[in-house]
Amino acid sequence: AIHQFRRHVDLFKDRVGNPRLVFEHSAWMSKQFSHFGDLFEEAVSFGLTAIQTQHPGFYYQQAANHALARKEQVARLCRDVTSAPEANMLDGEELLEFYGQRPWQAKAQGRGDALDPQTEDLGVQALQYREKTQVDHSGLVVPLLSSAVAQFKKYRCPRMKRHLMVQIAEEYYSSTDYDKALSILTHVLWDYRSERWRPLVSNILTTALKCAYLSASVPAFLMLGLEFISSWIQGTQEEKSSIQTSVFNVIEGNPPVAFPGMSPSSMSVADAAWRQMLSGQPREPLQNLDMDHIIQSIECKVQFGHSAFYADQRVCLKVFLRSNCPLPIKASGLKVHFNNQHYNGFCVVEDGDPAAAIGSLHLVPRRAQSFSFAFLPRSCDINSDIQVCSVHVRLGSSSHPSMDGSASGGGLTLAWNWGWSPSGGGGGSRLGLAWDPIPRRPFHGEEVAFHQLPQLATTRIHPRRPQVSLVLDHQPPVLVHEFYQLAITIVSEEVAPLTDVCLSLGLVDDLDPKYYSTTHFTCEPVVPKQPASKIRGFRIDDIPAGGRRKQTVLLRNSEVGTRRVFIKVEYKTEVEVDGRELCCSCCREIFLDLECIEPFAFSAKLLNLKFDPVETVRAEEQFVVQVDMESRCPLPLELISGSLKLSPHVGLVDKEFQSLVETVKLRSGEVARDLFCLVAPNPVDAPTSLGQYTLQWKREGAPVVATHAVALPSPAVQACPLLLELVAPAHGRVRTPLTVSYLLHNRTLLVQDVELVMDSSDAFMYSGNKLLHFRILPRECQTLTYNLYPLLSGYVALPRMHLVLGPGTAAASTLDGLLGEMLPSHIFIMPQARSVAPGEAISAS
Repeated sequence: AIHQFRRHVDLFKDRVGNPRLVFEHSAWMSKQFSHFGDLFEEAVSFGLTAIQTQHPGFYYQQAANHALARKEQVARLCRDVTSAPEANMLDGEELLEFYGQRPWQAKAQGRGDALDPQTEDLGVQALQYREKTQVDHSGLVVPLLSSAVAQFKKYRCPRMKRHLMVQIAEEYYSSTDYDKALSILTHVLWDYRSERWRPLVSNILTTALKCAYLSASVPAFLMLGLEFISSWIQGTQEEKSSIQTSVFNVIEGNPPVAFPGMSPSSMSVADAAWRQMLSGQPREPLQNLDMDHIIQSIECKVQFGHSAFYADQRVCLKVFLRSNCPLPIKASGLKVHFNNQHYNGFCVVEDGDPAAAIGSLHLVPRRAQSFSFAFLPRSCDINSDIQVCSVHVRLGSSSHPSMDGSASGGGLTLAWNWGWSPSGGGGGSRLGLAWDPIPRRPFHGEEVAFHQLPQLATTRIHPRRPQVSLVLDHQPPVLVHEFYQLAITIVSEEVAPLTDVCLSLGLVDDLDPKYYSTTHFTCEPVVPKQPASKIRGFRIDDIPAGGRRKQTVLLRNSEVGTRRVFIKVEYKTEVEVDGRELCCSCCREIFLDLECIEPFAFSAKLLNLKFDPVETVRAEEQFVVQVDMESRCPLPLELISGSLKLSPHVGLVDKEFQSLVETVKLRSGEVARDLFCLVAPNPVDAPTSLGQYTLQWKREGAPVVATHAVALPSPAVQACPLLLELVAPAHGRVRTPLTVSYLLHNRTLLVQDVELVMDSSDAFMYSGNKLLHFRILPRECQTLTYNLYPLLSGYVALPRMHLVLGPGTAAASTLDGLLGEMLPSHIFIMPQARSVAPGEAISAS
């Protein structure tokens, strides 16, 4: 269909016909494109897929172009046609069959007469007159352009859509519908401004300004006029000077001067409309003009003296204004608005106020004017931001110089707004549409390179710098489970007393999460009930000027590692600033890295009564638990005592447990050892912990005792049929008889058949059973007594005993291993005492 339509248009586009009626051909071509656009749109609604480069909008646009060509042709060809012929040359036109047939030609052919050239001229004149007087060409062009706009919007062609909207506005302007034209142009100006199409913006802005002038629209004329006189907009100096004069006339309530290049008839109509607008009913207040949304003829920048101020410093702010207008401007007032309204009254300039002496409100073209302000921050704004929200400059009459941001009569208020910068930095940001760079030339006197001025619209209020110091007294490292003493001394260097002194301390926020649940802080010498990784607002007595206070903090850790601790002191004091007494809040914070280590290296072992290491124990047999503790602390440690918490299946041999490490002092690397004798009454199948050993200790000289618990070994408790004991003196003497007894306990509920064999020994002569077969009743004891006669001195071996359980049976078993574990194998024999004769004793004396 598209191909067929193109062939159809190519075939007929050059067949114009009578050159004096060429507008009829343009009307026919416009109708062809319009009809095809309708067919194309209907096909799309039925499922045809259109693309961005081929859709109905292009055909509606071509139809509008032919309609515009028709309008231009009518204006050119029908300019001299002022009346219709006396004869009705178009009578019978509705009866003709085809477009382009002429009624007078059909009548001549019906009569068989030749065509008269004069009749032809009269017919053409009738068609031209009708086209000129009865056809609303703008009414034909605007709907076609509107249809094209809808299609280009649908297929996402924003620039084509804006271009067609400008054409619609120009058509409204030519048809003297200035309000509609102004509405469309102000809408599309937003997009052209953001894309910075300078020639396009200048052209559209000129047309929109004409519409505002001809429609006597005060707000639009002021906004567009102030934008037009900017140096960024293309235009002659005379035009901009005239527009600037008109703008300030309207601000003062007077009609504007004649618009440059306007026809006298249009100016007379506009002048009447302006006089009626300004001299009629009471004038409505002018709304504030937001300068951020237009090309700025007056630019504004704000700059705090620093990015942050202290609470006892004056906040310094500078406001810079630069005019890009062709003529000087006299403003009547300036006011800065902050995010905190309390400061709004400190940054105000009024015209003619000699007390201010801040800066002149007379703005010279192409030169920056600065205004300096200073004020004291409030104490409640500490640790918060002061941000410039807007700057208001009033032009015109100063009869209502309130400058509070609300609309009021007697002038126009220009507003520059600032917001937070999304990229961070806190400087505040404002999007300028087209900053006009200052030419590269040297600056003299008070002239400032405006484009090089930094923008700083936000400042931070910090607490007053503290005049105190924190002195820490402690002895690192921190030991696990101890109450570590940290003495904090607050030394005042203020000239006034310190009041409301609060101490806060704790772990910083970026540590391993396990530290927060294993750290205790307290300002009292007691253990807190719940782990507190921070202490907030601990009150301390007031400190006089130049005085000091000491506070001791206890820190307890149950996990090794390095912790970062903050210590913060907050207080209030009176200071004098510019003759005023201010109550300032101050804060001093320091950080401290504390390493926590294990104070001891513990090891626990099981020993038999011969003090040999064992892995398992036997029921009803006594054994020894040895706990060694090695000091890893570089400082001396004092051991208070050790205590036991035993499991139910084991008990102490002695009635009372007496720790061997009481009052022992250890230095780094030294080892203390605690021993205790236990017995398990019954066998236990699975390895089970014997219990827990708790050591109480402290640093040497520390007031608080710490505890450390260690789990005891988990041996298996085995059953044993026989328990053997040796009853013998601690030592013997050569050639002096000594008596030893062997006790054999039957720990079973069966009769045990035992065979005993005692070996000979070179170190002893003995009397007793060398070979014996006997039985032991259940839970009974058999005692075997031997008289030994030592022959050698020293640590000598006892005669070796052999026991066989169940001799003569298939289940017979020897108990040599059991004897080696239960019975001592050696005894200490002292030498024989030497006899001294009485004479030798006298001579020796």
